[in-house]
Formats: sequence, structure tokens, C-alpha cells
Amino acid sequence: MSWLLIGGTIGALLVLLIAFNGYQQAREQQRVKKLEEIFKRRQQVDFLSQLLTAIPTRYLNKEVCGLLNQQIDIQLQNIMALDPEQKRIREEIAETETRGQQIESGQFSIDSPVNSNDQAQALSNQLNRLLKLLSQWQKRKLISPTQFQLHKTRLELAVKQISIELLLLRASKDRMSGILTTAMKHIEQAIEALEKIPGVDEDWRKNRFEQANSIKQQLKNEMISRDENRNKPASIEKDIFEVSAEQDWRTQVE
Repeated sequence: MSWLLIGGTIGALLVLLIAFNGYQQAREQQRVKKLEEIFKRRQQVDFLSQLLTAIPTRYLNKEVCGLLNQQIDIQLQNIMALDPEQKRIREEIAETETRGQQIESGQFSIDSPVNSNDQAQALSNQLNRLLKLLSQWQKRKLISPTQFQLHKTRLELAVKQISIELLLLRASKDRMSGILTTAMKHIEQAIEALEKIPGVDEDWRKNRFEQANSIKQQLKNEMISRDENRNKPASIEKDIFEVSAEQDWRTQVE
């Protein structure tokens, strides 16, 4: 009887141990799943935040900025629901609320000039990522097809603006390096593109025209100066040669 009791006790303990291990494993799996979900949503927050803060607002309208900020807030709220103890998430949510107010009032502004080929390429990549994101939002009915088309047109226009700014940058750098003919070619391409680009902000167009015309005038002046300097030494050498020849002739006559 005692052996039966001992065996039964051991069996019960084994059942409890198996049940406890199963509970622990299930709890660990749940914890890992929660961490994976938090990580995934954090990646979304970082991606959306990068788009919102890396792309100059001159290329975006208020609605797109508002949509990006709203989606950041949604992801942060989801992270908060998964892990309410994260103090930093509360701070980020508060920052998002403040930024939302700035966007609504037109005070939110990001300005980043295009200073290199790499920077222009990186900015174009960001705009293309944003365009893909807007396409996904359209499929999820977060924005209407009409809204998507408007945003798509604006982002495609932004890519053209970047290409113009890049031409101006190349022209300026070529001028500084003394590659004047190539610089003039770039500046003429930029002016032609400025004349043709539709629906762009007129202040932006005016400022770029002024920049392009200023560089073009500098190039013209430097080309004239270069031509004058190129001809000047040849003229001086001829004068010296003629004087020297005349002196030699007089010496021979004497």
C-alpha cells in the first residue's frame, strides 16, 4: 500500500512538474512573441519617423506630414498597450502630439539642402519609399485613390525638383573647379527644367532661377576672363620676339 502511495505521489509530482514546465514554456513563448511584436512596431516607428524628419517639408504637403505623424502615434500606442511600463514611449507619444499641433498650424518645418550626389540619391530613395507606403495606405483604405494620386504627383514633382537642385550644385562645383564648359551645360539644363516643371511652388522656382542666373553670369564672366588671359601671353611673346629680332638686326648692321 505504501508503495502505491509513493508511486501515486511521484506520479502526481511528475504531472505537476510537466504542467509547470508547460506553463513556463507557454509564458516564455508569449513573452518572446510580445517582444517580437514590440520590435516590429518599433521598426515601423523608426521608419515613419525617418521619412517625416529626413524629407524636407518643401517636398511634402501638410496632409502627408499629418498622415505620417498619425501612423507614428498609432504604432506607439500599440507598443504602450503591449508594455505599459515603458516611460520613453509616453514621452514619444507626447512628442507626437506636439508635432501634430505644429503640422496643423503650419509651424512644422524640415529644411535640408542638397549638397552632394549621395545626398540627392538618398533623398530620392526616401521619396520612393514614401510613395510605396502611400500605395499601401491606399490599399488599406487609409487614403482614397484621389488622395493617393495627388500625393503621387507631388512626390514625383519633388524628384524633379531634386534633379534641378543637383544640376545647380554640379554647375557650381564645376565652376569652382574651372570646368566652365561643363558647368555652363549643367546650368542651361537646370534653367530649361525650371521653365518646364509644372505646379511647383513659385517661391522655390523664383529662388532657383535667381541662383541659376547668378551662376550663369559668373560663368560668362570667367569664360571671358579666361579667353582674355589665354590670348594675352601669346601677344606678349610676339612683342618680345619682334623687339629681340629688331635689336639683333641693328646689331648686325652696326
